[in-house]
Amino acid sequence: MECKKIQEIIAADYIDGELNEKLKGQVQVHLSACNQCRALEMSLRRIAVEPFKNLKETRPPDSVWERIKENIVAEESRRKESIFVYLKDYLRPLFNIPNPVFATIAIAVFVITASVVMSLGSQMRMNSYFQEQEEFLSSLEANTGDSSMGGSAGLGTVIEEYFL
Repeated sequence: MECKKIQEIIAADYIDGELNEKLKGQVQVHLSACNQCRALEMSLRRIAVEPFKNLKETRPPDSVWERIKENIVAEESRRKESIFVYLKDYLRPLFNIPNPVFATIAIAVFVITASVVMSLGSQMRMNSYFQEQEEFLSSLEANTGDSSMGGSAGLGTVIEEYFL
């Protein structure tokens, strides 16, 4: 094996004792022949392994574990409460909008809504105007006595003569 590959294996698994026997044997054969890789292995042992050999195992107080268990149970019960609560908690970061952005969006929605309402009002006024004009023309037609415009009665316009 190449030194580069051996050095990766030494840094990753050999120092920790996590290699299978076959690969461990290959690394040991290489280390017996290569001074550079052997120096790396000794250096890593001195820096990464030796300082931790004499440490005592410490355990956190039981109260820490109790709080962790309580939080896990509370989280599980909260998720079981309702899918909507879970969705709300899950989607909250997506809708965490700063106040200026929220205000801008609210103003834009207001402007769009106002313009739609105003255009509908304008459309209703136009419909009302056309209805008035239609009623006016109908009343003119009713006053002439001939609703078919086919007789001699009419307003005497060029367009009426065209259709006669």
